[in-house]
Amino acid sequence: PATGPIPNPHNPDFNAGGSSSGSAALVVNGDCDMALGGDQGGSIRIPSSYCGAYGLKPTYGLVPYTGIFPIEQTLDHVGPMSMSVENVALLLEVIAGKDSLDPRQGEVKTKPYTQSMTGDISGLKFGIVKEGFGWEEASEEDVDSAVRKAANSFGKMGGQIKEISIPMH
Repeated sequence: PATGPIPNPHNPDFNAGGSSSGSAALVVNGDCDMALGGDQGGSIRIPSSYCGAYGLKPTYGLVPYTGIFPIEQTLDHVGPMSMSVENVALLLEVIAGKDSLDPRQGEVKTKPYTQSMTGDISGLKFGIVKEGFGWEEASEEDVDSAVRKAANSFGKMGGQIKEISIPMH
């Protein structure tokens, strides 16, 4: 940013995580309830996780990119950020949908995302990519353990957990 790095709202000695870090920091600081982020390679998800907010990179084409400066048409996504999953769902309901001015969009199907938040995950399937764990230079044992523990909690709630292999991962 023109004004310098965006400090992490929890500790200004750390960064806020990327190109949509301003949006994440504003949400976490309570300056706004919801914000938009642009994501090509993690710029909604990384600032959200670094700052302690929720962020969603929507399915390609679900949210129109009209009026936003593109970086690369096949990678560009815009999505919601907030301090609650409910507000992320609410903002997604508002911004998702067909825009005839966006040439990237095909058929777009939206849902009442806020009404889907029942807490019932029975029948949902979760794939845990085996090759995503245990990397000598890129994994941390405590993080690997926390991710597996979280995945197992989905299983206890009725979700179906299955380890899958994607060798090129």
